[in-house]
Amino acid sequence: MLRDEDLPAKLDEAQRRFEETAERIRAECDRIKKLLLAKNRAYGNSALDPLRIFSRADAIEQLRVRIDDKLSRLSRGAWEQGNRGNEEDTALDLIGYLVLLRVAEKREEESHHEDTKGTKEEGAEGEGTGAEETNHEGGLRVIRPDAWYRVCSECGHVEPVSGPVKRCPFCSSQPHMGTIWGEDLIERKGAEAQRHKKEG
Repeated sequence: MLRDEDLPAKLDEAQRRFEETAERIRAECDRIKKLLLAKNRAYGNSALDPLRIFSRADAIEQLRVRIDDKLSRLSRGAWEQGNRGNEEDTALDLIGYLVLLRVAEKREEESHHEDTKGTKEEGAEGEGTGAEETNHEGGLRVIRPDAWYRVCSECGHVEPVSGPVKRCPFCSSQPHMGTIWGEDLIERKGAEAQRHKKEG
């Protein structure tokens, strides 16, 4: 049982441990920040602006793949005894990729906001680039060749890539929302239109 005369000492100890933990958090966050900035300089911002030589996936999808790889490594024994160095490296890499994912998603949201604003302004002026998409009511109307989109494999709904992958808002089931580059999507839509024209 805690005696009244012991309470001040206990409170002082709790405050000391709180401040110690806060300092450790600051130090660890500073360490991760320095590591991320150094790697970003060394790799030329490739995490957020990938070259896309072999893969056409956008930065967000590529970061998710890297995160999956790190989680897979942890699940296969990176935490086992005697593997301390690999354990710490993998944990730091995972934290770094999660931070980069947040940065990439925020950048994508801001870009999508600007694109949507620009598309509305172009539509008001009767101008615009890209191909028209006869989507679900209230859906996307213009496909830009220089942007990423998600396409529902079940109903064909198209929407700009923004934030985490989610279920199609127009299907009762949960189909795969595949990612495609705008230029490729325009080409696909053109081929579909030609095919329908021949069939008609």
